[in-house]
Amino acid sequence: MCSLNITLAEQRKHEAELLARLRACGRPITLPDLFRGARPRWATEAADRLEIAGKVTEDETGRLHVAAV
Repeated sequence: MCSLNITLAEQRKHEAELLARLRACGRPITLPDLFRGARPRWATEAADRLEIAGKVTEDETGRLHVAAV
């Protein structure tokens, strides 16, 4: 499933970091904007996993929205 060949613990760490960054931003944002153009390789896969888990949604412009808790 994960093309980066990382452990489940590393995947969860990446998901937590991405979710924290998105929450700190406080508004819908694209991954390139969130990481100021230097998006890490793991960010896209972490975003996909968070979307599958229902923690974020992506709109038609590619902006990620944190789901209401």
